[in-house]
Order: sequence, then structure tokens, then C-alpha cells
Amino acid sequence: MSNRSRGFAFIGGLLILTLVPLACSDFGDTINSDVGRLSGSWRWISSIGGLGPHVISPQPGDTVIDSYSIHGDFSREMNHALVMTAHFSLSEENSNLMVIYTNVQYHLGYQTDLLNALVHFEGDTLRLMDYAADMYRHTYVRMR
Repeated sequence: MSNRSRGFAFIGGLLILTLVPLACSDFGDTINSDVGRLSGSWRWISSIGGLGPHVISPQPGDTVIDSYSIHGDFSREMNHALVMTAHFSLSEENSNLMVIYTNVQYHLGYQTDLLNALVHFEGDTLRLMDYAADMYRHTYVRMR
């Protein structure tokens, strides 16, 4: 084999090693396309649940924005201040899509439960249902 042929073989091998991980990734599968649907910023409208049921919504003038990145990062801002970060992943649970939060970090003294939740999309509306006893349902609208 000539030096030129070896050079082409070496470059070809590098190209294959670079492209194989992309070909073997989960780009385009059902869960990853749902990550794409979830990614972006969502404004919290209200939550309903508990024994009452109780309805909870932001105080007039307050905004709560939850953001999901395509890379699995989650953040929550209240009135433009970062109050929570986490990592999230999606899985299927009994034929339903579920968001699972890990590595939750609170900022500025903010405290709340960030529970795993069933995910349902209705156009530009996101509905999350806590996977817990009180089964709160949270409604968000996509930010533009």
C-alpha cells in the first residue's frame, strides 16, 4: 500500500469514527423528538390538585418561567431571577411520557418540590401531572 493510500485510509478511518457515534445516537427516536417538543421556555399559568382541589396561580404581576434545553438542562425563573436548576430526562411510563428531574439545586432561598410528572402537549400548552399522591396538574404556555 502506498503512502497516499495509507493517508486516505487513515482519513477515512477518522471520518468513520467521527460519524459512527452520530449514526448510533438516539437522534430522531420518539423520546428525543419529545425532548425537542419540550425544549424552550414555558410560562406557568396555574396548578390544580390536592384534596380540595386547590387552584394555585402566580400572584398578579408575577411570572414563573420553566425552561428545558435539548441537552437535558432545566431551570426556573421567578420574576427574571433564577430560583431552581436541575437535570431532566424523559422516559415512558405505562405508555405515557414522563419527565424525571435529578440534581435539583435551589437558589435565592427558593424551596418547592420538583416532582417527576407525566407530560401532555396540547399545541402550545404543556400540562404536567405530578407522579405523586396529590396529582397536581400544572398548566404552562409556550413563550414566544
